[in-house]
Amino acid sequence: MRTVIRLVRFFKPHLGEVLLSILMGVATITAGIGLLGTSAYLIAAAALHPSIAELQVAIVGVRFFGISRAAFRYAERLVSHSLNLRLVSSLRVWFYRQLLQVKQDDLSIYRSGDLLDRILRDLETLENFYVRVFSPFAVFLVVTTGVSLFVGKFDAKLGWLLAGGLLITGFLLPMFSVLLNQETARETVRHSSDLSATLVETLAGLEDLQAFGTSYAQMERTTRINKLVNRAQ
Repeated sequence: MRTVIRLVRFFKPHLGEVLLSILMGVATITAGIGLLGTSAYLIAAAALHPSIAELQVAIVGVRFFGISRAAFRYAERLVSHSLNLRLVSSLRVWFYRQLLQVKQDDLSIYRSGDLLDRILRDLETLENFYVRVFSPFAVFLVVTTGVSLFVGKFDAKLGWLLAGGLLITGFLLPMFSVLLNQETARETVRHSSDLSATLVETLAGLEDLQAFGTSYAQMERTTRINKLVNRAQ
């Protein structure tokens, strides 16, 4: 949670774009719900063979929601990915500034390959934080609240039932999955770092390994670590 709060602080200079991105995401989901509703109504009404004039409003509604959903989705992708690139830029600048403040002796405890893997893999993972974690969850909260209140106006029990179901599938199950896979995720990171460090050491000392006839043993060790990575993944 501390890491999430620290990452959210990077949003402060881009608050306007964050709100616009969430608004476009909510509009996309709302248009999708409208498209499902109007198309279902159109199919049900058409089964009664009314005149085409009676179906005009529903037909226009299907066209409107279909086009608007695509337009909102495009706008949401445009804004969110542009914002994500800005956040990645800020994150990389912050990371390298922090790295410059670390003493050389403190860095010496890491193997070069391990440090390289942490720099590349961790930043690669965090660069998708907004697009894949924060933005979908924020949109989920707004849409869940809005839809549950809308349905609750017709029947309070259905509103609570819908809210409970959406919270279970959209929040509790993902959180349970995260908690369930924490240890496996740590193993994956640890083995991946070992693999990266071993590969760098192997390539850097290839001449010495061949000279002393230990290249085959080193390759076996690399293969063994790679199998551990695959098993953990």
